[in-house]
Amino acid sequence: MSSICANQDLFVDLNETDAETVSGGIVRRGGAGQNEIFKIKNQLPFRVAYIIDGRARNLRPGQSVLWFTNEGGNVTFDSLPFRPRFRARTVNAANGREYVFQFNSSTFRPFDITLADNGAL
Repeated sequence: MSSICANQDLFVDLNETDAETVSGGIVRRGGAGQNEIFKIKNQLPFRVAYIIDGRARNLRPGQSVLWFTNEGGNVTFDSLPFRPRFRARTVNAANGREYVFQFNSSTFRPFDITLADNGAL
C-alpha cells in the first residue's frame, strides 16, 4: 500500500505538457491547435510535391494519404509545376474533409493545378 502512495506522489507536480509526454500524447513542435484529420488524393498523371505544416512530401498519381495534425493543416504546393519559379498556393485543410490535386479548369494554361475540396471523408 505504501508503494501506491509513493507512486501517486510522484505525479502530483506534473503540468499538462509533462503529462502529455508521459502518456504519449501529441504535444510536440509547438503544435497548439486542435487535432485535425483529412485526406489528400492525387488525381493527376504526375507526381505532386507539397509541404504540409513544414514537412515536404510527394504524392504519386492515384495515391492518397490520410493526415493527422495539430499544427494547422496548411498544405502548400506549386500551382504551376512545369513553369520556372515556385508559385506557392496554400490551402488550409479543414477537419474531416477530403482534398484532391487536380487540373485547374478555371485557367487557360493546361497544366495549372489546384487542391480542391472533394467533400466529407
